[in-house]
Amino acid sequence: NVARGGADVIVRINRPWRQTMLDLEAAISPRVKALAVTKVDSADHIRLIAEVVSELETERGMTVGSTQFMAMIETPGAWFQMPQIANASRRIIALTLGGEDFALEMGMLPTAEALMMPKQQLDQIIERTRNGGAEIVNLLKAGSAYYAPSAAVVEMIDAIFNDRKKILPCAAYLEGEYGINGLFVGVPVKLGARGIEQIIEIKLTPEEQAALQKSAAAVRELADIIKV
Repeated sequence: NVARGGADVIVRINRPWRQTMLDLEAAISPRVKALAVTKVDSADHIRLIAEVVSELETERGMTVGSTQFMAMIETPGAWFQMPQIANASRRIIALTLGGEDFALEMGMLPTAEALMMPKQQLDQIIERTRNGGAEIVNLLKAGSAYYAPSAAVVEMIDAIFNDRKKILPCAAYLEGEYGINGLFVGVPVKLGARGIEQIIEIKLTPEEQAALQKSAAAVRELADIIKV
């Protein structure tokens, strides 16, 4: 019923492995957009599930790769393997921190104080992402300006040509989304054969919303200067 209403369906699959296999058999369907993969502990974990999902997609006449993954990080060991987990499969569209289970694995209550270290590291990841262009320039020096745009173009072409329905950060024309009108702003979108098929609206904190509005104001100011 949810899929008939136009919403994307995400199914949670559980551990241990015997339960995971039963969940996969039941979940893989053209009506299911993504899997929330619990207790991810390594890149191999994701690769194994991806292999099984590919077999099920083939058996059921689906496009191989159409089922996407949200990897749930719930242990300290997995936390330090996040880069490898994120790159384990093209199916990965998001990593989430299971705060309560993460804290309990550490022998702590899931309070804000207990999760301060993971939050600080997430802040560092955000900051590094924000300054990624400058980091590449510093490493490659001359002739480095092509690197990020070319990688982004390749990923966008792949998502559109193969109709991957992949969620990527792209410049999209906003018409009220995020409280912004009449501007191209970088936001999460779903890319498929029809180009931008959906603008993904994420609930932002007041600080995040203020930062987005500041960025949009800078874009609007530039657009006014060049009269576009």
